[in-house]
Amino acid sequence: MAPSAPAGGGALELAVDDGPRVATVTARTRSVLVVVPRRAVVDVMARQPSVTQALLVSMAALVRRLEEQACDAALLDLPHRVEKHLATFLPPRLGGVPNDGLVPVQVDLTQGDLARQVGGSRQQVNRVLMNLEADGSIERMGHRIVGIRPDRLY
Repeated sequence: MAPSAPAGGGALELAVDDGPRVATVTARTRSVLVVVPRRAVVDVMARQPSVTQALLVSMAALVRRLEEQACDAALLDLPHRVEKHLATFLPPRLGGVPNDGLVPVQVDLTQGDLARQVGGSRQQVNRVLMNLEADGSIERMGHRIVGIRPDRLY
């Protein structure tokens, strides 16, 4: 249902209707899959209004996120989409930014994954990352992004 994994690190496919599946997930590590039959979900929703409320809140957040991504794809160029996406890896509240402005992060995405998430090719994203590294906006260790200077992003 979502083009990228939720914050918990897993992927989600929701099948409460007879519509087609829209998520494709490839496990990079040993994984546990959980299947909850549709009937069980519908039964819990009927008995527990709080579950229905939580599901609706979650779906509203998903719609907002997808709408923002669609607007970004239409209105921002690729470098700005990459920068905006990288900013999502920053801690929600930066207590104190170090003197050099570098905030440690752990971005465990391949360039291909990042390209799919921002609507570009791996080669284009690689060029954007090299430019961001060259101008000091990010720091990399090998292929991993390990630091971001938030004040230098879009």
